[in-house]
Amino acid sequence: SNMKQEANDIFNLSCSSWEEIEEELKSALNTNARFGQRRSIVRIGENCGFMSVCCLFRPDWIECTEEEKYLLPSKLVYKFSYSGGLEAVAHQLLGCNLNEEVIYEALRKSNNCEGLFYSLLSPSTANWLHVPAPLCYKEIAEDGDVGHLMMEHIQGTSFDCPDHCTIAEVEQIISSIARLQSLSSKDKLDQQKEFKWNPWKTIGTCVLTKAVARKVVAEIPGFYGSEFEPLIRKMLFSLDEFYDADAPMRELKEISPVLVHGDLWQSNLMWDIGSDSTRQLKTILDWQSTHVGSPAEDLVFLLICLLSGEDRRYHWRSLLSFLYQSIEREMAPAKPSFTLDDLLGSYIRLFPVLGFITLMRFSVIFKCSLPCLNDEDRIKFSERMSRKLFLLAEDVVSSFESIRKREKIHLPRHHIHVVSI
Repeated sequence: SNMKQEANDIFNLSCSSWEEIEEELKSALNTNARFGQRRSIVRIGENCGFMSVCCLFRPDWIECTEEEKYLLPSKLVYKFSYSGGLEAVAHQLLGCNLNEEVIYEALRKSNNCEGLFYSLLSPSTANWLHVPAPLCYKEIAEDGDVGHLMMEHIQGTSFDCPDHCTIAEVEQIISSIARLQSLSSKDKLDQQKEFKWNPWKTIGTCVLTKAVARKVVAEIPGFYGSEFEPLIRKMLFSLDEFYDADAPMRELKEISPVLVHGDLWQSNLMWDIGSDSTRQLKTILDWQSTHVGSPAEDLVFLLICLLSGEDRRYHWRSLLSFLYQSIEREMAPAKPSFTLDDLLGSYIRLFPVLGFITLMRFSVIFKCSLPCLNDEDRIKFSERMSRKLFLLAEDVVSSFESIRKREKIHLPRHHIHVVSI
């Protein structure tokens, strides 16, 4: 009865039903099989997401052929658009209200872009990119629609924000990014107008208006320590420059665009953990922020989120070189439409703005996580995040100050990110 009630709750939120999903899957899988009485659907994923809810769905296929018994998926992921998580953060943690028109546009774009991305992939291409194989999706076409998609379920392990990747693990992700970018020719991108949007502005400003951003930034010293105060004062003094959600789109005037994931961080990566505790990339999840962007954009978020501040400072240039070499290898004998210097310059220009957005994002995540942590975990979380974010804040402030002064700064491998190229 509890499972039945949960299914009813899910379908009330998704405006769907067992019958609708069954017909959609039968069409997508080209089968006459039906769902059995032991069918089930339950929520999965931490906090059910800010812009969607993910569910584990077991069809319990019946009336299928002998061949279909081995081919039809025994479980899959059902994901539908839902702004409840975002609204909860806005009301409970940030004390702000959401504009309904703005939130609807954010839901529509994120749902339709993710669905479109999956619809363009064959199973073999999805596997090559470390992406779950798509089955079907429903777009949001008009007011009141709830979009959804169904895809392969992949078992794996994610890790928490305070945990860091090794350089070898980051290179695994970069290899998948390079494969995605190697498919992003201008002709292909021009055919998919839906990808030409700015998720940082459409989604981010649903909640993080400049007034809210000022509040979030001002609270950082209270969470992470008084050593942040001089840096935070500088950020608040120049908030309009720091919080520039249009910067990623302006960057497309400087470098040839590619298709980017747009939200590469710990929760959107699944790993296989070996017996020796080594991690092998299993899949990249959550393509709701997929858009046309700079080839450096995913690297900015990836390096900030997955590396310690020290590793990011020391290895950023070599990892961007690794990305460029990987793109060259995937595209051979063709050549990328941008140079390595173009890629480095784009990273440097994007780093302070996207770094500032990430700083705010991690602060909000910390506030969300606090009620769930015991005292020991809270101290561990705070200590590791404090060091990581302090170095990030230092580099963001230094970057903006140098850009403002228009200084040409040498880029030592062990220090800050700013240079004029």
